[in-house]
Amino acid sequence: VVAEDGPVWTRAFSEGATAAACARLSRSLEETGAARMVVGHTVQKGGITSACAGEVWRIDVGLSHYYGGPVEVLQVMGDKVSVLREAG
Repeated sequence: VVAEDGPVWTRAFSEGATAAACARLSRSLEETGAARMVVGHTVQKGGITSACAGEVWRIDVGLSHYYGGPVEVLQVMGDKVSVLREAG
């Protein structure tokens, strides 16, 4: 579970997810009965992003002073997913 390529630490869905990674993700979601996966630990410099037809949401926006990322929140309400951004 906590191996480098295990579900806790894998970056397979955070860094330009490939067609093969998206296929694995779809199978995993189907097997667990989940609609989507939300991941962090890999800064998305442009803010919250998604991949694999919205099956994975990447929410690490780099809020620390070092990265200076934007203030954003992923809002999930039932089947609706939206990104809330700080007005600025």
